[in-house]
Amino acid sequence: MLQAGFGGNVLGGLGQLAVAQRAQQVAREDDALAAQFGQALLNLLKNAHEACAEADPPNDDVQVQLTRLPQWLRLDVLDRGKGMNEQVLQNALMPFYSTKRNGTGLGLALTREIEIGRAHV
Repeated sequence: MLQAGFGGNVLGGLGQLAVAQRAQQVAREDDALAAQFGQALLNLLKNAHEACAEADPPNDDVQVQLTRLPQWLRLDVLDRGKGMNEQVLQNALMPFYSTKRNGTGLGLALTREIEIGRAHV
C-alpha cells in the first residue's frame, strides 16, 4: 500500500519529504551564495590592489575591515588608490561598464547584485 511507503501517514510523509527537499534547496542556495560572496570579495580585493598600484606614489595599503552591526556584518575593503571621478562613480555599478582595458565590467555589478539579492531572501 502507498501509505506504508510513507511510514503510515501519506500527508505527514509528503510533508517531511517537502521539508527535506527545501532543506537541500537552502543548502544549495547557501553554497551558491558562499561562492558568489567569495568571487565578490576577490573582485573587491583585486580592484583595491590595482588602485594602489596606480596611485602616486604606488603602494600596497589594502585593508579589510569587518564590523558587527545589529542585524548583519559589514565588510569594507579599503585602499589608498586615487579614487574614482564623478563619471566613474555614476557608472561603476552598471553591468559591463569598465575603465580597464581588458575589464568585463562585471566585478562591481556582481558585488552589488549579491547584496541586493541577499537582501530579498
